[in-house]
Amino acid sequence: MARLAKLEEQRVALFQFFDKLANDCDRWAASYRYVITFFGGTFDEDIARTQFEELSEGGDKLEGFHQILDDLVQAASVSHDYRQPQLVGLLNNLSIKLRSADDDIPGGRRSYYTSSSMVYHGVYMNTPGLGMEERIDHLRKVWKQQGSRQFYKLDTYIFDCDGVIWNVTDVEQEKNPDELQKAVVAQVNKLWSQKHKRVLFLTNNSHYDRMGYVKKLMGNGIQWGDLNDENVRHRAEQSIVTAGFTTAKYLKQQNIKRPFVLVSTPGLLEELEAVGITDYISTCDKNGKAKTEYLEQLDKQNVENLMDKHQDVDAVVVGWDFNLTALKIGVAANYLKSSMEEHTDKAMPLITCSADSSGVLGTRKNGKKIRAVGNGAMGHAIANCFDPNLEQIFCGKPSKTLLKLLQDSEEEGGYGVDFKTSVMIGDTIETDIEFANRGDMKSLFVLSGVNSLDDMVQESEPVRQATWILPSFADI
Repeated sequence: MARLAKLEEQRVALFQFFDKLANDCDRWAASYRYVITFFGGTFDEDIARTQFEELSEGGDKLEGFHQILDDLVQAASVSHDYRQPQLVGLLNNLSIKLRSADDDIPGGRRSYYTSSSMVYHGVYMNTPGLGMEERIDHLRKVWKQQGSRQFYKLDTYIFDCDGVIWNVTDVEQEKNPDELQKAVVAQVNKLWSQKHKRVLFLTNNSHYDRMGYVKKLMGNGIQWGDLNDENVRHRAEQSIVTAGFTTAKYLKQQNIKRPFVLVSTPGLLEELEAVGITDYISTCDKNGKAKTEYLEQLDKQNVENLMDKHQDVDAVVVGWDFNLTALKIGVAANYLKSSMEEHTDKAMPLITCSADSSGVLGTRKNGKKIRAVGNGAMGHAIANCFDPNLEQIFCGKPSKTLLKLLQDSEEEGGYGVDFKTSVMIGDTIETDIEFANRGDMKSLFVLSGVNSLDDMVQESEPVRQATWILPSFADI
């Protein structure tokens, strides 16, 4: 009991140390930098100065910073058994640093990730000889210590689907995919049943329209309720946000009327028609049947015939086309090139539904993931036909277009999401986790899909660091 009392005394002393610097931004930031690096994190001057301005208001803001410090100490205690002596040393070193004449604040990489992830990414996971079992145990300890409590205080839970809810793999190889999916879905259903919580399903997959995803999720165990009830059906459909839906809204806002659309399923086409864009040129029909003229060999005559047949195109839109061919890429590139030559002031845009470089189609009998060519890679195949590479407009995660749609009020046609009380649950670092950080949301990275724990530990970009990591959503 005496040791715990001493630890509490030192924690309070750490809080008071920073409270006394509330009117000195330079010294406060220098101290904060030292604390962050002490616990293995990355300091950023711009964020620190912005945070100082908020903290100087006092009240809840100051208490919020106390929580940040507390999280650092708690997470470090799990990782390296930091206790009262280490805190005494930290306070002594802080005092020495402040007396130093060369205490200028260096600029650093932008640090998006939270205090707890600074510890387990920056320190614990790189411990030599650490096995997967020990690493997973550590992640669960960090979650139990402080992640779970923070997670359930949030208001909005945004789920990726592939690799999170279905097409899931157990990194510990204890459950088969079906067993793991049932365990994950059970946890999702618990959140969905809580009326004071908001649950959204956000996917970069443009294969289905929103109601198609309602049915797909229901087929995978999500308990919407009676979809014959208009209110239940509306709530379910409004919880779905697809890259196809976002793309259609963007095209409508930009007054694009006749896009050339590369797709192999009708979901994106249905979203276009829902917003009044009906004069599109697509590589499959409304039933999802591939148009054979786009499956031919790439040659001069076939490109010329297709471009002559379909003129006045005002954009190229790339969906997740499972029947992508060299001819489709060639036609798209030539539409773009012709527009650049004819309209030097404003050429037609290349719009790609999502930026994913890869995806998961499912799992093999041996449990290994079956990879897919991502929608983003398909867009790059067209953009790379130009030198320099043509700029793409992405409408899925982690694009600004999608962030704006979520944040805009319902009156503005958006979802009215408050990012400060939201969390993104995803399996892909380059889209899900980066999306969360760009929106200033929390993030839960699950190891059941595209990226692995090693991928995250080796990730050098702060914008792609997760708040929390778990083997799967079943572990919450």
